[in-house]
Amino acid sequence: MAPVSAPFPAEGFAPDELAAFVADLLTESALREVLQARLDQVLVHGHTAESDAAMPVAYFTRGLAERARALSEGVQFKQALAIQRRRAVKLAALSLALLQRLDLELAKEAHHG
Repeated sequence: MAPVSAPFPAEGFAPDELAAFVADLLTESALREVLQARLDQVLVHGHTAESDAAMPVAYFTRGLAERARALSEGVQFKQALAIQRRRAVKLAALSLALLQRLDLELAKEAHHG
């Protein structure tokens, strides 16, 4: 696959261009499953923005490291692709939670800045 030349950040895209660019990067099922996993974190497990705000950022980075290690070991030991994919989805969902947490901190800094 050839490198993609695209404006960055995403604000450089018109909405339909951004949707097409994202569609080329991710399968619809991958994006849907990551978002579903994040929704499960919130709705099933109670990891809302408010509860996440009470957690230190290190909580998220440790979780990411643990999930990445499990994914890496699964690849190394040739676990089933479905297991590896499920782990990758959960890793991506946790990454979204961390981004949301960091955005909250950035907003606080800007407000108090």
